[in-house]
Amino acid sequence: MPENNAARNAQHQEIVQEMVRVLSRRGYDQIATAGGERDDDAYYVAWEETDQRFMPDITAARGDREYLFAVETAATLRNPIVQEKLELFSEYARASGKFFGLVVPRDVMEEARAILNNLSTEPERSHVIGF
Repeated sequence: MPENNAARNAQHQEIVQEMVRVLSRRGYDQIATAGGERDDDAYYVAWEETDQRFMPDITAARGDREYLFAVETAATLRNPIVQEKLELFSEYARASGKFFGLVVPRDVMEEARAILNNLSTEPERSHVIGF
């Protein structure tokens, strides 16, 4: 099991790093990663009625639009806690006027799209991005 966790973590980090490069090339700024440039409470998103909170893997801006991204792998996408996190980010994007991107390996894009479509109340604010 540790090898699986290590492989999952390595894949996650590779996708995060590649996504940061893509965002930078496409003119996004204020790019920050969880556990990297930011580590404070200001970057957590929380449900008001519970103590559950999650930090997006990446945040960025382009023009006057703000974005948050969650990076998931095939192994983590079906996890109930991850699904709760995705629901929170989707709702937060809708309520705050921000945009949410779910970043996944290409081979699980359709599954990720279905999950996000079931969660999102404003699909135009939530997107699946494949790597």
